[in-house]
Amino acid sequence: MERYLMRRFFFIIFFVSVAFLTTAAYHVFKPQWVLFRKGENHFLKKEYSKAITYYEPLTNFDFKKPEVLRHLGISYIVTGHYDKASSVYEKLIKIQPENQEAVIKLAYVYAEQGQFNTAIDLLKLLLETGPDTRLARIYLARILTWSGQFEDAINEYRKVLGEKK
Repeated sequence: MERYLMRRFFFIIFFVSVAFLTTAAYHVFKPQWVLFRKGENHFLKKEYSKAITYYEPLTNFDFKKPEVLRHLGISYIVTGHYDKASSVYEKLIKIQPENQEAVIKLAYVYAEQGQFNTAIDLLKLLLETGPDTRLARIYLARILTWSGQFEDAINEYRKVLGEKK
């Protein structure tokens, strides 16, 4: 019985030591992943300001995970840092030009900054060159409304609903 308890104690100590050393090595050799996971944890809790503090350093590390830029952009939007959000989405579009969500978010950021024509042109280009998505058209209609172009906005909403003029 004593031998059994000693063996059990040895295995527990061994596995705890391995877990501790693995965690320590991960922090030393993969600090970017530690930052990413901490930022992701705050992002999922909707603690966007805290998430930003972990995501920002990752952009300097050239961390190859588009979710970092996507989450950082959303966090900047929620906290009202539209100038930083626009640069993040521009970078994301360079990495993933087919990312329609990033184009739509960038157009939204431009509209929030009062750059309505830039936002409208960006969404029209997206609708001309890519698949006609309802979300892009809804954002186009919203931004047209915000810019005071009500007739054009109505036409876009009708297209979303599948109505003819």
